Amino acid sequence: MKRDFDLIRSILLQIEAAPAGTFPQSFTMPEGVSPQNLVEHLQLMIEQGLIEGEVYSVSECSFDIQKLTWAGHDFLDAARNDTVWNSAKEKLISVGGSASLEILKALLVQTAKQLLGLPP
Repeated sequence: MKRDFDLIRSILLQIEAAPAGTFPQSFTMPEGVSPQNLVEHLQLMIEQGLIEGEVYSVSECSFDIQKLTWAGHDFLDAARNDTVWNSAKEKLISVGGSASLEILKALLVQTAKQLLGLPP
């Protein structure tokens, strides 16, 4: 499985959109994403500290999401704007297409600053 930041962003947006005190037990997935791939990404997001929850079974797609963490909110705030997101993705693609979460977040913040006319 290859890590998919578009999927991670989509998951975070869906968790954030859930009414207070409730958490999604299913997600709207982009075309071509299997339920197992979704659950593997949830596990990665838990390991990275973007969300709190537990994956019980990847093969059975069994999980429990408890909350979006502070780090998850910070990443989502940097990634929320479609213009910033797409611009940062284009920059990544131009240099090979992959990066760590920390580099992607830094690139998103830098891109937002440029679009706002702020110094780097």
